[in-house]
Amino acid sequence: MKNTIKSRKNFDFSDAKVVVMPTIVVKFRKKRGAVGEYGIITNKRTFPTAVQRNHARRLIRAWLQKCKRPTKFDILFIARTNILETGLTRGVGQMAKAIGKMRPRKKKVNSTQ
Repeated sequence: MKNTIKSRKNFDFSDAKVVVMPTIVVKFRKKRGAVGEYGIITNKRTFPTAVQRNHARRLIRAWLQKCKRPTKFDILFIARTNILETGLTRGVGQMAKAIGKMRPRKKKVNSTQ
């Protein structure tokens, strides 16, 4: 897969900002390479069987294809338990909302007189 985080040391997102959604947790930071990369985490404590972990990863990748992923960030998607009951349209909506919260916002100018 293209633009994925492959090295274990690159999964350190301790300095990242976090967006929490009902189905996923999104951690993001400014890109460290030429192009922003992404990674997916599905752990054994949350999903005990490999079938569940693989299904959660496939769902996140499908949602990501439907949404436009910003290339300015390195992104880490962490699957939550109820991702397996979420459909495509609802999941895409949550993914788009999380990505929308990641976009840089215009700074407000305080006019103090």
